[in-house]
Amino acid sequence: MRAESYGPDQFKWVLAVLWDGSVNVNLLMVAMGYAEVYRGAPCHVSCRELEQAEAKDKQDRVGMWAQGASYKSPAALRKRMRVRGD
Repeated sequence: MRAESYGPDQFKWVLAVLWDGSVNVNLLMVAMGYAEVYRGAPCHVSCRELEQAEAKDKQDRVGMWAQGASYKSPAALRKRMRVRGD
């Protein structure tokens, strides 16, 4: 396993593409419906493929997208927590 860091985002989170040999783990997780595309910083690797995989998963209701309208993204949950002060 290898990580290619491409810098911190606005929250100073470490951003990276994970590789298992020649497999882009980030893309694999999105394509399987286990992760969504992070939009808090510019994309650096497999950008078009990530967006297409996420769009297809949403349409086909794969993985977490099977929840439909009840799915709440991590960003939406963080926003709600800040607004309510929890």
